[in-house]
Amino acid sequence: MTLLRSCVGTLLSLAVWVLSPCTLSADLCLSAVLYGIVMILRPVAAVLFPNEQERRAASSLTHIYGRNSISYFALSADKSYFFSASSKAVISYALEGNVAVVAGDPIGPEEEMLPVIQQFMAFCQQQDWTIVFWQVHDTFADLYRTAGLHLVKIGEDTIVTTRTFTLAGKAMANVRSSAKRAEKEGVHIVFSHGRIQNAEHLAQMGQISRDWLTSKGSEEMGFSMGHFDAHGDKEQVYALAVDDANQVHAFVTFVPIYGRNGWGLDLMRRAIWAAPGTMELLLARSIEYLKREGADIVSLGLAPQSNVNDTDPTFLGTSIDFLTHRFGNPGKNRSLFTFKKKFQPCWENRYLVYSNTLTLPKVGWALYHAHQRDTSLLTASYRFLKDWQAKYRGTRSHMTDLAGAPGHSSSGGLTL
Repeated sequence: MTLLRSCVGTLLSLAVWVLSPCTLSADLCLSAVLYGIVMILRPVAAVLFPNEQERRAASSLTHIYGRNSISYFALSADKSYFFSASSKAVISYALEGNVAVVAGDPIGPEEEMLPVIQQFMAFCQQQDWTIVFWQVHDTFADLYRTAGLHLVKIGEDTIVTTRTFTLAGKAMANVRSSAKRAEKEGVHIVFSHGRIQNAEHLAQMGQISRDWLTSKGSEEMGFSMGHFDAHGDKEQVYALAVDDANQVHAFVTFVPIYGRNGWGLDLMRRAIWAAPGTMELLLARSIEYLKREGADIVSLGLAPQSNVNDTDPTFLGTSIDFLTHRFGNPGKNRSLFTFKKKFQPCWENRYLVYSNTLTLPKVGWALYHAHQRDTSLLTASYRFLKDWQAKYRGTRSHMTDLAGAPGHSSSGGLTL
């Protein structure tokens, strides 16, 4: 990375100079080194750590133009932002080594898409970074090709159109019978926007998550996936499968797809003893609920290696097998595909976009590590800082009001 190499080189030169025999005291030398670290790394921090104004700008654009099913994760705490020259579009990315891993497509009006892609490519070239876009929408495929990038199909997004969704008919017989089986066990669905208020339910969800992760031999993931958060998120919808004894059998979470007036399935976790048919009941009732709430679409998420459309010769399964192994085993992917297919979705192609075939091994490593990183601690830290900042501003505002209010002396003493 050109920027980082320059900073580190300058920092080493400064350290050698300051720590060489001189008349300065040890404390002064240490202070100079620390000051140098802060000053020299400021350009890196400015690039990789967005300030609050940039986060608000990215959030505003995402809430208007975020059409990708993973656009919600463009706003997570692990992301950095690159804004177009006009500031009308933004690219959300995480840096893994010297690979800029982009979450979905650029976010902004369509006429800004190609310019921001080209500007981001130039920026990354200056930093000596490799680029990869993850899960880009098929409607923008030609824009990436125009920019000189390459595409490979990684699977299909499972989209349910709520207007036509129904449990009636032969095609939905399997889902309908499975859901009824769970209901006979006394299972019903409870919905919540934001944090779960029922403490007993929340504790059970936490235990289900821990058991689920243990059974998979994994930890919480990140980048384009969420994690269980007991604090909740006011923008998410939670659906819990609960029985008459108030036992939580399973739960799912949905994140907003802002630009398509829709919702995307994120977490999907169940207890090992959950009643048969619980997951079918959860998703069927959730789609019906979101339909009543006014949603146009519900995404059941990416079906990796799915090629129902059979329209693209760049399909992952016939091109770069090493990425297949990095993103789960084929048997699990087929099982997930079969389950999602029950809900009679339409299938939208999703692609991985990269700059050069020679960079694919490095790109695969970066994608793997971006998703393996548990961002829950980072999210909690960011939430704490925002809360502290809000309280600090509130305290300052209150003190200012007190200082300027009638009945108080200019020295701050209360006048009785």
